[in-house]
Amino acid sequence: HAMVAYFHPQLIAQAQSKPKPGPSIDQMIDFVLAGLGANKSAS
Repeated sequence: HAMVAYFHPQLIAQAQSKPKPGPSIDQMIDFVLAGLGANKSAS
């Protein structure tokens, strides 16, 4: 959770800074889900 809480605001800022936030939001969701999946498989 700590890593997600750290990276999440940065990804939101990146999405807001881009003219088309759609793909960035999708990438953010994929990143978070991938991180959670990696954490689950690791533990």
